[in-house]
Amino acid sequence: MGLAGARPASWRQSGRMGLLGFLPVVLVLLLPVAPARAAGKAPPFSVQVDGTRLSVHAQDTPLLEILEAISRQSRAEIHLERTLEAQIAKEQLTVSFQALPLEEGLRRLLRHKNFILVYSSAGLTEVRVYMEGKGEFQRLRVEAKQPPQRPKGAQTADRPPGGAEDDPARLARLRGEALGHPDPAERSTALEKLAESDDEKLALDTALEVLDRERDPEVLESVLDLLSGQESVPLGPILKFVATDRGPAIRIRALELLGEHGKQDPRVSELLKTVARNDKNEEIRAIARSLLEDLEGE
Repeated sequence: MGLAGARPASWRQSGRMGLLGFLPVVLVLLLPVAPARAAGKAPPFSVQVDGTRLSVHAQDTPLLEILEAISRQSRAEIHLERTLEAQIAKEQLTVSFQALPLEEGLRRLLRHKNFILVYSSAGLTEVRVYMEGKGEFQRLRVEAKQPPQRPKGAQTADRPPGGAEDDPARLARLRGEALGHPDPAERSTALEKLAESDDEKLALDTALEVLDRERDPEVLESVLDLLSGQESVPLGPILKFVATDRGPAIRIRALELLGEHGKQDPRVSELLKTVARNDKNEEIRAIARSLLEDLEGE
């Protein structure tokens, strides 16, 4: 992965080590909710990042899953020193705290480890976790939340028999709610339910129409969640979306979606060049440069 060019940032260090050099890299933007683990394993856990406050309630939960959830919600990358990867992969925590300052919350989670918080004008952009500070760092990969996968036509406990969930009238109602319900939360819920249906074309067509007209960031997050679960994503509407003024955080996520699905499309590299050079937002310019470096390095 190519590293982004240096961009203005402030940092804070916590732990035993002295200063550690770093280069900021691409943010990984994904879903804001920590997924519950499968039944029969660990109980569900909750993570909430509210500005500079962190709340975590977990019982016998892998530390890696907690860090992934923090990365999703804060939109900050988490980098682990390679010597720590195996240790963190095995570590489980039982912890409960509410609305602690982010640095104090991370200190409780990362016991006996050092970490650095990297800030920019947009807020927290990176967390770097290390022991010695001399080895290479590996970015924690945070996967997008995918709609539930099940065999076509399969009946489950939460799916009514006889195809009731995919009844055309119900799907038409969900599409209407996704496009026009006055409550943004209901629009998001309708999109999520469409994503769970077997009518992939209707879900995709609805998501693209919402992408073109929607202004609410939470609804737009639901659209990009749906698109990220598609094997093939139409790039044209996303290219158009990036050129709008819908807000930096959601545009960054759309850029990353283009970087993932449009590696062979010259329109994507041309857009990244334009954004890296001309966008008004410094953070978006840095993200576009880094994505461009990734594409050119492959």
